[in-house]
Amino acid sequence: MRKNDIELTFESFFYRRDTVFYILKTLFTDDTLIDKRTDKEIIFEAFTLRICAEWEVLVQQLLVDCFNKDTSRYSEYMDLKIPRNISVDVCRAILFGTKYFVF
Repeated sequence: MRKNDIELTFESFFYRRDTVFYILKTLFTDDTLIDKRTDKEIIFEAFTLRICAEWEVLVQQLLVDCFNKDTSRYSEYMDLKIPRNISVDVCRAILFGTKYFVF
């Protein structure tokens, strides 16, 4: 059973973040692409939402990664008998199925 890798999760996040920043930098520094201030503001707002969504995905994936590494503390806290090594899909089902991410 393959364990999730926290380092790969961060690498993936930073790659997606850097891509967003590169696109923003290109759009805002090249006046021939977008010359109207209102258009730039709209695009900036859209990318801000994108960055927030990427951050949310990162946090959720890190929780799944950590839970996938070791379930003993969660089992102890919930007073359940959960095997220490479970699949990533089961980790997601436990966390998402219990509405852990609903705020």
